[in-house]
This record gives sequence, C-alpha cells and structure tokens, in this order.
Amino acid sequence: MTVENVPWMTQGGIHSASSGRRVLFKATSGAEGVDAISDMRVTQKAVAIGKVAVAAGGFTAVNRYPGIKGESYGGYVLTPTDVDIAANGGGSTRYDLVIARIDDWNFPGGQATPTGLPRDDVPVTKLTVIQGVASTVKKASELGLNYPAVALARIALPAGTSAVTNAMITDLRNLTNPRRQRFVRTRAITAAELETLTSATGEQWPNVA
Repeated sequence: MTVENVPWMTQGGIHSASSGRRVLFKATSGAEGVDAISDMRVTQKAVAIGKVAVAAGGFTAVNRYPGIKGESYGGYVLTPTDVDIAANGGGSTRYDLVIARIDDWNFPGGQATPTGLPRDDVPVTKLTVIQGVASTVKKASELGLNYPAVALARIALPAGTSAVTNAMITDLRNLTNPRRQRFVRTRAITAAELETLTSATGEQWPNVA
C-alpha cells in the first residue's frame, strides 16, 4: 500500500501540486465550468473579423491527463483576450470549438518542461480552437481529449466565411458550482403499477419510491 507522505495540510511539510489539485476537485465535487455567469463569454469583435473576444474570468477543469483521477485545475484569463478563427475555405459549414485548456509540462502530452524552474512566465492556461467538431458538441469532455479543458463556445462558420458574428456563436459555458440545478429522472412503469387518477389511468407516485 502506498500513501501520500504529506497530506493536505501539514505544517512544516512539503505539499505537492497534486495535493492542491485534489483539494480543488473535492471542493467542486468534480464539476467543471466557469466561476461566474459573466466569466469567459465568447463574443464577436466590435467589427466582425476572423477573431472572437473571450471575456476575463476563471474556470475549473478536471485533470484528464492519462492515469490521473480526482484532480482539478483552476485557470484564469486576467484580461479580455482575442482568439483567432481560421477562415472557412471549404464548401460547407465548419464547426469550431473554443476551449480553455491546461498545458501542464508535468504530464506526458503537455508542453516541454521549461528550463530554469521555477517559472511563472511560461503560459500553462491557454485559449485554443479545435476545428471541425460535430455540430452537436457541447462539452470538451465529449472529444476524448487527454488534457484538462472546458468548452466555452461553438462557432458555426459558413462556407467561404472569414468574419465571425454573434449569430454564429453558441455559448456552451456552464457554472462550476451553480446555486441551483434541477435533475429530472424518469422510470418506465409496468401495468401492475398503474393507479387511477380520477377517470384516467395514471401513476400517483412511483411504487419504488
């Protein structure tokens, strides 16, 4: 059996980055998304061009590097940031996904380890565009990415188009910790479970409940 030598938080101990990521995962119950309603919204530029604007804000992304479980990253976009959208030279509408991702050099598939660590001038939080996704994609996790990322918006770029307008942008953000969230679950009932509501056959309350 292997246990962590220094659990979070032990005075005088050396705490790993993994310990901090596990704390964030627990604090958010393994959820991911943006921190606030206005955070990281994707919109067209004042004059529509081949760029979109991403508002400032924070996000939480579950660590999806291979072999890792129970960890989350917290990333931030400190100022409004432009992201390039390549022109669509094809003959049909192309769907692009704008994501916020983590590019951690500590994991295979991440960027090369910078020289002269520690470093805080090498970008780890990045805004990225994945071209040619399905028109139904709503979450970065649907793409099977091997790195942490959250979807911000899907852009439907018509054939022969280079300028992005708000009409082409579908907002895909969700709050990491919404104040209220409703889950509706259904269960097929059998004939033996049917009861009578006035004159119509129906189910007053699920028998299994």
